[in-house]
Amino acid sequence: MTRASHVALLMLIACGSSKDGTSTRPAPTDGLTDTAPPTSPTPTGTPDTATTGTDTGTDTGSPPPTGATGTSADTGTFVGTPPTLTAGPTLSDPPLVNTVPLTQLLSVSTVEPTELTVHLDDGERTVHVHFPAVATEHEVPLLGLPAGDTIEVTVDLESDAGVLRGVTAGSVTTPAAPSPFPIVDVLAHDPARAEPGYLFFSIKSPEPGIDYLLAFDDRMRLVWWWDDIGNYGDVRVLPDTATIVGIYQNHAVHRDFLGVETLRYRPNASEPHELPSPFFSIHHELYPVDDGSWWALCSGSTVVPAYPTTYTDPTTLGGPASVADECIAHVGADGTLLSRWWATDLLDTTRIGFDSLSLTGSGRDWVHLNGVVPTDDGGAIVSSRHQGALFKVSAGGDLEWILADPEGWSAAFQPYVLTPRGQVLWPYHQHAPALADDGTLWVFDNHSHGRTPYTDALSASPEVTRLAGFRVDPVAMTVEMVGGYAETATGELYSPALGDADPMPLTGNILGDFGFIDGESGQTHYDLGRGRKAVRLVEMDPDNPSTPALDVRLSSDRKEFPEGWKMYRASKIPSLYPADVEVRWTDR
Repeated sequence: MTRASHVALLMLIACGSSKDGTSTRPAPTDGLTDTAPPTSPTPTGTPDTATTGTDTGTDTGSPPPTGATGTSADTGTFVGTPPTLTAGPTLSDPPLVNTVPLTQLLSVSTVEPTELTVHLDDGERTVHVHFPAVATEHEVPLLGLPAGDTIEVTVDLESDAGVLRGVTAGSVTTPAAPSPFPIVDVLAHDPARAEPGYLFFSIKSPEPGIDYLLAFDDRMRLVWWWDDIGNYGDVRVLPDTATIVGIYQNHAVHRDFLGVETLRYRPNASEPHELPSPFFSIHHELYPVDDGSWWALCSGSTVVPAYPTTYTDPTTLGGPASVADECIAHVGADGTLLSRWWATDLLDTTRIGFDSLSLTGSGRDWVHLNGVVPTDDGGAIVSSRHQGALFKVSAGGDLEWILADPEGWSAAFQPYVLTPRGQVLWPYHQHAPALADDGTLWVFDNHSHGRTPYTDALSASPEVTRLAGFRVDPVAMTVEMVGGYAETATGELYSPALGDADPMPLTGNILGDFGFIDGESGQTHYDLGRGRKAVRLVEMDPDNPSTPALDVRLSSDRKEFPEGWKMYRASKIPSLYPADVEVRWTDR
């Protein structure tokens, strides 16, 4: 059983112009225990799309010139007048190889300007990576190398006059997965229905001090990992540049797949790669925008004139109370604060949900914002865990609507509460709002308590976590539930905290991260011999909701790692390389 994780970022050091080419990218997987039935390879995809399956094995770039052909024991085969090597190809460790062990650098030089294609053969699959730069000196990253394996590396070099193919660069022997590491069980996997791409996420233990960024390919093999001091919260990859963007040590940080921190926002910026930030700390969400700006959540404290004191009688208000106020912030690419809206100016401070009476260092945890997604009109949709509410804020900072259980809202806020169309199961303690291309609002509905404190316990719906989709009509002020997926390979699950629901752009599937579960099928993980917490990554197929396209468990052995693992969010990314690097593969 091979374990592999991958996080991929690419740095190109090359000169010259680029040529267009066509090819497809490989899809990610993580090669661990797979209990799903074997499936046949899927077709290759289109340019700029990670795909699974077997490609044609043809070379990328321009067609080779006609003319002489031949072979050389030292430099492979050639067509036409091949380019002349002046150095390399050679493999070397990148500077941060101890932090990102499944990476290498390849260097090669020629007399003539050339394009470079690298072939990475692990014995089961050969991955072909075509770099677009035309240069006499190439230094490129090699990413997506499976853990615990030996990969043979060859290169092709193409000039205007000819092509030199199959030049041996050597082999790379990669380390096995770090320890401790999750036990990975693949419970279901149908590549034909799954979104192509690499699974990418941060995973950590409830026991502090262990935090990895991981990437798995379509074979579910670990092909990249990052392990360093500090920890990540929300993290994602910008596909055009293969930049890892996330909340790292409470700051907005950019990093490449070679582990290099390329940008950090912090109040007292002093390093060359740092920019000023209006906040000492951000939490839960870092949402990058195409113009370089970003959205996040920040914290504060406010005293409100009246506040409930019990969950059993929430309509009876006590006197003044300190509450943890939180803000929704939009920050420019240069660190300038573009807008900031405080929750106490937007929502009902006399209404509580379960956990709103919990004490924090800033007061009662009244609202607990945990997600924000910008909208095309300049506003944002925000998630409040403790209010069990998703609400829309305009570009001018005005409340537009509230998607939530209608119970408990005071008269001033009732006009903003959306009216259900048909049957709607309200979210409770939800996380991670996301907008699909068709405008559907998806959310990871933890569904804790199944009610608000304003309704009787007998009316509560079961604590079953689901991936919930809603369609909002802001003119009619209505909401319709268009999806609610809870079935996994082992039945329904309950995650009392954390979680993610991401609509997939190509298949329309929904990737769910059940990131904090205590058990399965009515038994605790402890009773099942596992660590206390475990994670399930489940890709739901709306066309076949009873059978996931992918279902992976990440857990631990109770004796070896009793606390287990947890995960905040997860995503699928098309490639570990930037969009202009063409990747495809050939499976044996």
